[in-house]
Amino acid sequence: MAKRSKWLQSRLLKRNPVTARCIPETALYNRDHLRDFLKRYSSVYIKPDGGMQGIGIFRVDRTRSGYLIRGGNRKPQRVKTSKEVYRALKHYVQPRKHILQQGIQSETPDGHPFDFRVHVQRLGSKWVVGGIFAKVGKRKKIVTNVSGGSRPVSTQALLTRYLKLNPRKADQIQRELKRISIATATEMNKAYPGRREFGVDIGMDKKGRLWIFEANRSPGIYPFADLPDRRDYQRILKNRKRQRKWAI
Repeated sequence: MAKRSKWLQSRLLKRNPVTARCIPETALYNRDHLRDFLKRYSSVYIKPDGGMQGIGIFRVDRTRSGYLIRGGNRKPQRVKTSKEVYRALKHYVQPRKHILQQGIQSETPDGHPFDFRVHVQRLGSKWVVGGIFAKVGKRKKIVTNVSGGSRPVSTQALLTRYLKLNPRKADQIQRELKRISIATATEMNKAYPGRREFGVDIGMDKKGRLWIFEANRSPGIYPFADLPDRRDYQRILKNRKRQRKWAI
């Protein structure tokens, strides 16, 4: 697999029955695919295939009068047709270097985008979850990267305080987050056998369905240290020490 390719990653994760149902529809960017996605989905993301940290991402939302384009450090722009969307993005988005992705509305009731970061680590031949936290973005933001101003909160706080779920449902979702993330790491390991850690970003739509946004091969752990409860941070560090012992 290429060093960093969201398109190839989506194809890889489609091979696993656990992860396949969690992948938003993804296609290489071109005029025909853009028109098709805008016709079928109320929201579409356009991402650099090899990008990271949310840089260069656009989101196109269908409106009553046409489409709203946001992202790329540009002012929001309203256009009427898919042809105008393509023309508006022509200088920023290139075929074969960008992908299209079905938009998932992963938002709190008051309009803050969110997703979960699950840090998965390999101990010997087994994959384990070192920690999970949630990223809550600012209203009207289209990405949830901590580097872009989102704040890390505990998973339990997001599920029960922000989303008003009962504790039983919150526990169920956390178990499912772990199951999906371990399956993701297991599949990614086939393409990157030397990697011992992955950071899996997972969103959740309004019906409670979980969606894999991306699997990061070099996940940072500093947001875990910013949480009031630092047990996940300490567990990740402890697991890293155990990894080094296995590597000797």
